[in-house]
Amino acid sequence: MNHISVLNPNELDDFAPMLEGALEEGMDGTPILLGYKKDDKALGALAAVQMEDVMILRWLVVEEEVQRQKIASRLLKVLYQYAAAKKIREISAVVCLSEREKEVAEMLLLKNGFQMIEQNKTFSLPLSVITESSLASHIKKARHSNVAALSEISNLQLQEFNFEIMKEGELLQIESLELLTDCSFVWLENGKITGCILLTAYDEDIEIQWLYGKNPLAVQEMIMAAASSLMDKYSVETRIYATALQPSVESLIRKLAGDKLTEEQTVDLYQCLL
Repeated sequence: MNHISVLNPNELDDFAPMLEGALEEGMDGTPILLGYKKDDKALGALAAVQMEDVMILRWLVVEEEVQRQKIASRLLKVLYQYAAAKKIREISAVVCLSEREKEVAEMLLLKNGFQMIEQNKTFSLPLSVITESSLASHIKKARHSNVAALSEISNLQLQEFNFEIMKEGELLQIESLELLTDCSFVWLENGKITGCILLTAYDEDIEIQWLYGKNPLAVQEMIMAAASSLMDKYSVETRIYATALQPSVESLIRKLAGDKLTEEQTVDLYQCLL
């Protein structure tokens, strides 16, 4: 006998190993977990999160012994039914995998009603690119008069900034949790945030979670302030990862890193409208 059931996040039992890492502690949204069993053996699992009127597919795994038996498609079909019952009309998925795994994921998603709507390049460079460059001394001496560490910013200033960027259709808002608040910086104009560079820990390295600013000078100064802070806290071997969401950001990263820039996997965004 085989069947798919909705799982209790607190009672995963046989599905626990398959869903390890699927849900982050303190993550926003309501988790939706599905499990596939055959002859009372856990063989497939899916994890998604409901964020208001959108569902985000986070995890989909099928044991190797039963792959190519349309189990993944069946799990997705049940997810669609679940979403429809909740009157959710959009499911999104972010894919950042090795080339082979990405091909499999793309084939599965496209076959089951998803469309790729965005593809972003991801880069990495060693911190030594900054510390050993001609910019290093300038970074240390720069005054950064309009720059402030995220740790120094009030909740009211963050709320006002979030409101402004939401009006522009931006999806990412500042959340203090898990950010390196002493190494993340904002650009202030008349006491209001108009730009930011947000950094998070990425294993033992650093990830630029978001770089936002309409003023080129603001972007440059925030990068320098962040670099100065990183130089005080991390070794030169530390790698900095960034996803180039805008051509100007990619151009800046390429100019800074030169031949020490490494192109990583792309980050692909898929969408399924129900």
